[in-house]
Amino acid sequence: MKTHATKLKLVFLCAFLGLSLSPLYSVTRTVIATGNWTDASSWQGGLIPTNADDVDMNGSTTITVRTFEFIEIDDISTGNNNGITVNAFGSLETTEISGGTDMTIIVNGNLLITGDLVVGDRFNLTVNGIFTVLGNMTVMNDANITVNGGMGVGSFNGLDRVNFDVNGAFASAGDFFVGNDSSFESSFLSLFGGDVTAKDRFNLVVDGGAMGIDGDLTAGAGSTSMITTNFFNVNGMINGPAGFGALTPLPISLSYFKGQATEEGALLSWETLAEESNAYFTIEKSRDGVHFEELTRVKGAGDSDVPLQYKHLDKNPYKLTYYRLRQTDYDGTTEVFNIVTISVRDKAEDIKVFPTIVRDRLVNVELPSETPTVEGTIVDLSGRVILRTTLQEGRNSLELPGALQNGMYILRIYDPVLRTATAHQIMVQE
Repeated sequence: MKTHATKLKLVFLCAFLGLSLSPLYSVTRTVIATGNWTDASSWQGGLIPTNADDVDMNGSTTITVRTFEFIEIDDISTGNNNGITVNAFGSLETTEISGGTDMTIIVNGNLLITGDLVVGDRFNLTVNGIFTVLGNMTVMNDANITVNGGMGVGSFNGLDRVNFDVNGAFASAGDFFVGNDSSFESSFLSLFGGDVTAKDRFNLVVDGGAMGIDGDLTAGAGSTSMITTNFFNVNGMINGPAGFGALTPLPISLSYFKGQATEEGALLSWETLAEESNAYFTIEKSRDGVHFEELTRVKGAGDSDVPLQYKHLDKNPYKLTYYRLRQTDYDGTTEVFNIVTISVRDKAEDIKVFPTIVRDRLVNVELPSETPTVEGTIVDLSGRVILRTTLQEGRNSLELPGALQNGMYILRIYDPVLRTATAHQIMVQE
């Protein structure tokens, strides 16, 4: 929230420059219905907030920042059972978020909080894009945080039963604290600039990638750890039950797991340097890197002390496919390794938009074969949406509004499967 002194300085500055003062007055806008941020029906009185405004959310509502929308706001306060979603290629910047219980935040694009985030019990956070809290992040009991993209906080403080599942990158610049019966599982990269402290029955799992702690690592009674990577480093002291924080012997020593696109499909290969009680491998497949399904199983060697190579060809990959390798012992214990992505391009990948100079209000969009339903949006140079529609493979004809003025417009095409977008310029000359 801007102080009165700061606002007064801004008022004098604007008066000196001859600028309008109206955007400087901060007011509170209220979300009254689940919907999109830039839809007037989502807001009380149809008043969409501007950059300096605060936002309140009525209970049981969710507000969505859509693709290619860039929102900058002051503070956000919510009741109970609220949600914020930022779509891929969307962006939300806010000074602070203060939430109630049962709050859900889904970040597929970019969410930046320049101050603090404070929420109540049963907080759910899923990060597939980039989520940043420059201040302190505080959560209450029963929080579940999944990081598939990138997440950074100034410091973190959680109460009991706070669970982290980090498949992407997580960083805490300062101290990190969680209460009883909490867990932190990391399979890629986790960095802590201060101390990491957990109370009783904390479960720490580092089963891939790297983890670095600049301060001390402390866990209470009944805490356990499984650390299967050599890239685990604590600069300070490790305090906890016997064996906590020690390297866990691996059932296999994996040299690599990689993939490449071929004319026949997606070729996956991996090598083990040693194996112990290795029953089999499972290759898992996903469209989004979050929800995986079993593709196939490959028999392991049991016990081996020599390098062994494995391969599998997926003849039916998606255009963009995430693959994950899982290993299972004879006793049923499993270990999950790194995720690889393989992109398979169509022979006719390019999107064709014509004519680029439109004189009869018709624009043709030709999509390559086997293209799933994509989103098409036409905006003017100020970002105002002129037309929003869905497009299918093959030729699509779009009819522009009759009252459209001559000038330059942008056609944006977004693929929700690949999470990629293209922009095409069109000139209207009636």
